[in-house]
Amino acid sequence: LYDTPQHPRSVQIELTTRCNLSCSYCTQSELKIKEDVPVQRLITVLDQVDFSHVDNVDFTGLGEPMLHPDLPLVIHEIRKRGQPSSIRVVTNGTVLTPERIKAVCEAGITSIAFSIDSVNPARFAKSRGGAKLEKVLNNLELLVAYRRQHDLALTIKIKTVLIDNPYEEAEGLLELSARLGLEMPHFSCLDNRSIAKDQYKDDWLEDNWSANGSTEFTKWAEQRWSELAAHSTGLKQHISPVNSHYEFINPVLTPPGLCRWAIDAVFISASGDMLPCCEQMIDIPRTYHGSILKKELAHLWQDELLWGYRLPLSVGVVPSGCVGCTWAPAHSGYAGSMNLSNQEVSVNKLHS
Repeated sequence: LYDTPQHPRSVQIELTTRCNLSCSYCTQSELKIKEDVPVQRLITVLDQVDFSHVDNVDFTGLGEPMLHPDLPLVIHEIRKRGQPSSIRVVTNGTVLTPERIKAVCEAGITSIAFSIDSVNPARFAKSRGGAKLEKVLNNLELLVAYRRQHDLALTIKIKTVLIDNPYEEAEGLLELSARLGLEMPHFSCLDNRSIAKDQYKDDWLEDNWSANGSTEFTKWAEQRWSELAAHSTGLKQHISPVNSHYEFINPVLTPPGLCRWAIDAVFISASGDMLPCCEQMIDIPRTYHGSILKKELAHLWQDELLWGYRLPLSVGVVPSGCVGCTWAPAHSGYAGSMNLSNQEVSVNKLHS
């Protein structure tokens, strides 16, 4: 029904399930095991990925990647296996130090995203588990200064979840990014999937503005960024035009209305088990589709991951974990809780 590569182009890796914050909309606290992935297991994971086909690597998950002591080593090991154009870490920004910045930059990181939801200290503390905005901004400026001093081609941006007052919060974050010479912030809202809504507090859902007005907001944000970038006196050489909405997903491969994750991206959890996408990392308990510790990623891509969600989505059958997602096919059937990881069951149910 559609062409897809033999190997995913984008890979997200969860290095740890430890975190030093307790963000109110995050399910990290519900994880039973909170630990760093042993470095030998990480090496095994990397050996199962054909990095000659990988262009983007993300270190993200329910843990704080910068807490993992071997993050620079993992980046170095990826560089030995291939040359992805982007190796990014998403961090809460609280644990960066000059030594840590130097180590990850020398290892070959290309992009660092800071999770900042507001430039208002009280609102920031509320959403980010009591973290202090001042400390995070100080660390952000340390990174910007390091990039300038060493003339690095390092992308720095703010990644934010807008809960309420999206225009007000976004304006502050856009202005901060332009002033520091960052990329345009990456704005997102609370997860709209049905299974995710059951895990949010009612007051969070009341403020979730994405159900209506998201298109208008996106247009406004892009226009506002263009205005700020044009007049910025910051590090203009680092400010890019408006971001692609697909970011790490190949837009050329993405047919309209089809889940972008079904095309060329995967999420490798801390346990080595595969998740369909980063959205489903918050689902506790998690629903996995095969283990990269048992099978190479190229084989998983054409087997468990294909039958588990990629093929069902392509024919309009939405697995239970995808229901309500804006990337799920519109006006489609519902697969319910059926086990789509079993090939024979999958084929029978899809034909029925």
